[in-house]
Amino acid sequence: MHALSHTTGAIGVSSLKLRWLGHRLPGAAAVEVDAAALHGAGHAETDVKGELFNLDEFTITPGRAH
Repeated sequence: MHALSHTTGAIGVSSLKLRWLGHRLPGAAAVEVDAAALHGAGHAETDVKGELFNLDEFTITPGRAH
């Protein structure tokens, strides 16, 4: 996803899930982040919600890049 890949500290996205549930759009992503910029994963949710206005909930799970 474009918004996740441009988040500061994000190196890659290992999984992304979005699902329509009635009139709601929850989602989740596992984002690989630079260990020195781990706080950047917190900004990823804001970045994604700025791109997908119908998104209700979005969970970011940060992980270290290998």
